[in-house]
Amino acid sequence: MMEVDISSCKVSFEIERLSNPSNEVFEKYIASSTPFIMTDVVTSWPAWSLWRTDDYLLDKVGRDTLLPLRSRFANDETRGDSGDEPEWYGETRQVRFGDFLRQWRQLADEGHRWSEEADRSGEYYYLASLPIAKHFAPLAADVAVPPHPQQQRKSGNLWIGNAGQMTPVHHDFSTGDPGMDGLHAVIRGRKTFRLFDPELNAARFPRKTRWGRFHQSMVDAGGLPSAARYPQFAGADCLQIDLRAGEMLYIPKLWWHHVVTEEPSISVNFWFQHLESERLKLTKHWCVLEQELLAREQMQISPAKMRNVLSFYHLKPSDDDIEFYRRNVHDFMLLPLHLYTYGNGLRAPWIASLPTAADVDAQLQQRVRDWVLARKAQRLQVSEPNRTTPDALPAVVDDKR
Repeated sequence: MMEVDISSCKVSFEIERLSNPSNEVFEKYIASSTPFIMTDVVTSWPAWSLWRTDDYLLDKVGRDTLLPLRSRFANDETRGDSGDEPEWYGETRQVRFGDFLRQWRQLADEGHRWSEEADRSGEYYYLASLPIAKHFAPLAADVAVPPHPQQQRKSGNLWIGNAGQMTPVHHDFSTGDPGMDGLHAVIRGRKTFRLFDPELNAARFPRKTRWGRFHQSMVDAGGLPSAARYPQFAGADCLQIDLRAGEMLYIPKLWWHHVVTEEPSISVNFWFQHLESERLKLTKHWCVLEQELLAREQMQISPAKMRNVLSFYHLKPSDDDIEFYRRNVHDFMLLPLHLYTYGNGLRAPWIASLPTAADVDAQLQQRVRDWVLARKAQRLQVSEPNRTTPDALPAVVDDKR
């Protein structure tokens, strides 16, 4: 693993810390896409005192409860569906909660810090982003879900990791939608977040091109890309944040971020959607969507995955149809249900009922469609292939989705 290299970045450490801000204040930060730290919120949760002891967690969750944990982050043989790059969080293995927590405590007591060499020599697990409602229901009452995710009926996700474990550069996303707003609360330990304003850094982070990975930057397990390997990264604007126990960080939609666990930590994160952060995709954050579309234009997708995607779009593709769309990516990107996904963040009841949500949705879909048509026309001017979309593939938007 390479050390995180931000020597070529313009690094700032300035971020506001607000004590228990009102919803009205929070709304202003969302609308302006400005990260900040909330204090005096996490410290009021029951978890702040109850999760101080491992025995409490073991009693509530159960020693023998099996959980899907991540391991072998540095294993070169850990591959995705195309077999050409490691999985982002390593392998997934079923591990008893008691075994995991015992190892976590032992490594913490020994002052262990995760490294590639240590990872290769033994089993080191990371409890990463597991939904509390699904895997830790007895702990749910210990966390006061913040108003925005609570209104959207979203529970938190639990993270328990050792010093040195990290999450590579990415921006948060949901199925079929390029971005979500996020909150990350540290209950025990400390983490370093490196945030990158998408408006200032839109073209600085080369994206992965495999289907489902467009929100991830082209980085290895070591963290940030070096300027030598990715020259476009030189001069990136980075906001470095020391997030301490008892604090909660707001990560605006589409902000790139990289996370390192500095001390053995227990954290909870939340995701939510918001009309104002969706609206920004039409203005200062369109540059991010354009980069995401460029990655999709170069997408790597296996025949099996393409079949699954087309089936999800309510199509019944033949083998010829699958190959057609793999070769003719713009025709795939123009499928109505593919375009439809770009407004998914606006269709939940709590947003769709707002007066301008439908208009923003329509504008987003139209702008994406116009972009794809323009790119397709440019390519046709060069190659002029004879392309027609198969009649056997009716593409119908299902408004109930």
